[in-house]
Amino acid sequence: MWRQDNTVDVTPHDIVPEWFEFPRINYSRNGKEYNFAYGVRASEERGAGSALPEPDTVSNIINSTVLELLTLNLINMHFPTFLYFKITKVDVNTGKLTSWHAKGILASEPIFVPNNSLPHPAEDDGVILVALLHQDQLDKTTLLILDAKNMAEVGKVEFKTAGAATSTFHGQWATDGAKVHFN
Repeated sequence: MWRQDNTVDVTPHDIVPEWFEFPRINYSRNGKEYNFAYGVRASEERGAGSALPEPDTVSNIINSTVLELLTLNLINMHFPTFLYFKITKVDVNTGKLTSWHAKGILASEPIFVPNNSLPHPAEDDGVILVALLHQDQLDKTTLLILDAKNMAEVGKVEFKTAGAATSTFHGQWATDGAKVHFN
């Protein structure tokens, strides 16, 4: 709740039943109430022979920094398949989840791009851009385009890179020759 002195009272509550990483919103709603957030979640589908690590291991992985994850390759040590499978839209009022997912991929943070061609666009009129890395082909990258209303695939572009691609739009730095892809 906004106060007259421009401060805000915030009361935390869980909306998504499991962890929800890289949350993004329609940034025309910054500082305002919003109904939808977009992020990535783990899938229940782990692939043949996969086993979930012990809860304290999950906690240690989640509490590790991205640099530690990349450097120590913790994801691959504990999960035979990638951890981020689902790109998810959450209705922050109802908790309703709508997801796109595929096996064997690592999804970067979703980027909401509004449809500014509409005279009065709804909050979720637009598309979600997500970079995908493929577990079985380190030099294969996909730019996935999803309809932000229903998370249906609108299009995708797949391409080969000269080497292993980085795992996020968020940002990474590495020295020449450093291996920064999960494998």
